[in-house]
Amino acid sequence: MRAYFIYFFACCASFSTSAQFYPNSNAIWCGWDDDGGPPGFDVQFLLGTGPDTLLQGNLYLKVQEFNNSTGNWVRIRDYYVRSDITGVGYMYLLDSAAEYPTGNISALVGDTVHDVLCIFPPGATYYPYDFVVDSVVSISNSGVTVTRHFVHFDSPFAVAPNVLFWQAGMGTSFGPLIRLHGRPDYCSVDGVVQYNLGINGLPGGPAWCASFSVGLPDTNSSQNDGLRIYLGSSGSTLFVDRSGLNDQSPARVQLFDATGRLVIDTTLKGPKMELDVSSLKGMYTVRLMTGKGRYSGRVVVQ
Repeated sequence: MRAYFIYFFACCASFSTSAQFYPNSNAIWCGWDDDGGPPGFDVQFLLGTGPDTLLQGNLYLKVQEFNNSTGNWVRIRDYYVRSDITGVGYMYLLDSAAEYPTGNISALVGDTVHDVLCIFPPGATYYPYDFVVDSVVSISNSGVTVTRHFVHFDSPFAVAPNVLFWQAGMGTSFGPLIRLHGRPDYCSVDGVVQYNLGINGLPGGPAWCASFSVGLPDTNSSQNDGLRIYLGSSGSTLFVDRSGLNDQSPARVQLFDATGRLVIDTTLKGPKMELDVSSLKGMYTVRLMTGKGRYSGRVVVQ
């Protein structure tokens, strides 16, 4: 039987907390999915790339979902999420014009958190489930300490318990809410690793998810598959490699931060270049423009 993995948070706070459910700045979640059957594909959720949105008097953060199930990175949908002061996470669904809890990091061991919003992809159908908090664990690695609420719920799916958790300041391990297909691989907030499946789910360590970010299209971009944007092992050098593109004409290369501010503006005449990003931190958009087209990708600089 194929394993399914879930990621989420609870509702119904039992005490007040100063911690928040979702990040309030740049964040990236990377994972893998198969929509219920092969072939599989990569998935990304990006927070901080879109403006905050005011809905019915509450300010929501926008989380954008991308995947490459078609062979190219495609924007799938947007999510609107917020945290309240009691540690509860919420999502606003535009179709129903209402918000629903997605988790609660103030819940205690043994608490049942009711009606937590989950998603069943195929069809992206939303369902509420009750979750029980099994343990609350503080985990440290490489100078980074996180707090996770491990949970379980009565599921018709085979679920790996070690990935069923909510994490303060991270949200769920697979983005804005629980998903009942796929696998979480990685999450970082402002370039600081919060979860890394490659090191047994620990926080800290080097950022590596940028390789998944290659070629996320903006509204006018095309033919991104041959563009590679990645960090060197030191994290201080950003490589822009377009040797896989058919377009090798002189290009203008720009780097924008999450607010849209231009931080680097230079020219690329060959197939690749190196950019010094030692003074930068967070999520950035790289845009490459030639007389033939425009290409873009995103990267998290730690």
